[in-house]
Parts: sequence; C-alpha cells; structure tokens
Amino acid sequence: MRADRRSGGQAVRRSVVSLGRFRRVLAALGMASTAVLLFSASAAAQEVKSIKPGMTEAEVRATWGDPLTARKAGNMTYLYYRNDCMRSCGTHDVVFLENGQVVDAVVRDSHHGYDGVASSPRDRKPEPTVKP
Repeated sequence: MRADRRSGGQAVRRSVVSLGRFRRVLAALGMASTAVLLFSASAAAQEVKSIKPGMTEAEVRATWGDPLTARKAGNMTYLYYRNDCMRSCGTHDVVFLENGQVVDAVVRDSHHGYDGVASSPRDRKPEPTVKP
C-alpha cells in the first residue's frame, strides 16, 4: 500500500509541478503578446507623417495635428511644431504657407516629413553667410 501511496503522491506532485510550469508559460505568453501589441502600437504612432507643397493649413493640421503656435505676416503663415531634437537642433519644426498653401518647411523631427524641396534640408552643413 505504501508503494501505491507514494506513486500516487508523486503523480499528484508531478501534476502540481506541471500546472506551475503551465502557469509560467501562460504568463510568459501573456507578457510576450502584450509586448507585441505595445510595439506595434508604438510603431504605428511613430510612423513618419509627411506634408507636401500645396497643402492647405487644414491639411497640415490634419496630418501633424495642431501647432504650438501660428504666426501671420502679410500673405505668409508660419506654423511651429514641437520636435524630438529641440536641445540639439535649437529650433521648432516650421511650416511656411503662402496664400494658404505650403511653400516650404524646416523639419527636424524624426516623425515629421516634408515631400518638397526644403530650403533647410536636415543634412545641410552650417556655413558662414558672410565671407571674411
């Protein structure tokens, strides 16, 4: 009888261990699936959103959201946006609209794009404007 009890006790212990392993595997799968969902959500949130010449202010706002501020001078409108390099590049992203349409942009944020020919491209090297 003792042999039967031992083998029965071991069988119960094995099933408890197996249940414990099963729970750990389920927990690991749950964390992995959560990580995948968070990664795909953050990847979607981090996609580059581009504007292009000829867009209206409403189209720019629909693409990049509301700017920090907007300034008007004559037929020009300047939309200022936060970027992810403010400390290193020293300027906000700026969209220039003339007569209500995009004509230029200064874009430094890794999630903003400009499909036109920018007057200040990202890879432009600084150079003196006045020759000594």
